[in-house]
Amino acid sequence: MKKKLDDWDVKVIGADEDKPKVEPQKGPSLKKLVMYLQDRTTGMSMSLNAPVNGPAMMKIFSTMIADSVTHDQIYQMIDLFADDIKRTPLKEQETPWRAFAARRGELFKRVQGSTVQSTSEKVQFDPRLEKFLND
Repeated sequence: MKKKLDDWDVKVIGADEDKPKVEPQKGPSLKKLVMYLQDRTTGMSMSLNAPVNGPAMMKIFSTMIADSVTHDQIYQMIDLFADDIKRTPLKEQETPWRAFAARRGELFKRVQGSTVQSTSEKVQFDPRLEKFLND
């Protein structure tokens, strides 16, 4: 973008500085990320077929990508979240997509700078479910 100059070749007050164009990250579409979240959390909520608010999650994912979170990190965050809610179910009135949105900062800290390994071998049961397992 060219700087705005007036008739005397002087920069106009309030003219934008030249900014380098930032290329968007290449990766899966936002819709695929939303579908992956829905697939990983379907059946884990106490409410039947808890829907995922696609437009809201696309906005959240696009904000995360703009803040330099990679697509791989988002997939890892979704996997961690799914493992977390397997071990400790969400409250009855809480939908998975809202819980993910609320926990995304904590999930990113867990993913950032580490390799995520599946914790499915170390499954811990929620104490509320132990009475049903012992019967």
